[in-house]
Amino acid sequence: MKDIQTNHQNFIEFSKIVNNEVVISNIWAYFIDSKANHGMKSIVLEAILTSISKKIINYRIDDVIVIRELHTDNSERSDIVVIGEEFILILENKINHKIGGNNLKAYKESAVNIYKSK
Repeated sequence: MKDIQTNHQNFIEFSKIVNNEVVISNIWAYFIDSKANHGMKSIVLEAILTSISKKIINYRIDDVIVIRELHTDNSERSDIVVIGEEFILILENKINHKIGGNNLKAYKESAVNIYKSK
């Protein structure tokens, strides 16, 4: 008997949004936000922080602020900024693009300025 091959796609693939940076960033931001109505609390943010450093998981993450499309002084936008009491996490989602110029430095400066004014 011949094996039947199936093509299992996830919702991002079958909805044809796989290359849409804005939509993918919106999905990430939704699941990173522990206060969103997804029922997973902070598990996604915990996983991200744990993958960066085992020490970061000790930070308080139940009351973070998740910002989408944070504008910088030079008209750039960072995709997702997560601001906690003890940390700032900047997530830059690049699909078929490259980071150019001083983008990362500008993203960091904008996030730090918001963190200081908090």
